[in-house]
Amino acid sequence: MKELALCGVAHGAQPTPAASAPAQAIPADAAELRELVDGSLEVYPIKGYGAIEIGAHRFCHTEDGKLDCGTFRLLQIWRFKDGAWKVSRDVSFGH
Repeated sequence: MKELALCGVAHGAQPTPAASAPAQAIPADAAELRELVDGSLEVYPIKGYGAIEIGAHRFCHTEDGKLDCGTFRLLQIWRFKDGAWKVSRDVSFGH
């Protein structure tokens, strides 16, 4: 299970604002940003392949010059191959 713990850390390592940062703190030149909602992450192993990660994230992007943010569900399928974790599918839904 130690390898699966790395899977959750990898998601949190995506470029995101600090969890407590107000929406105004998101850089104006950023195309989009995501942050994991605390306590929402679930990770399930897939024997011989990797893991499925399910949770919620706050997703922000700029549309027509205005910041547009919402909280949505996420699903990521991770593959553990040659000693490294890589995302093979990344789905955001509930928009």
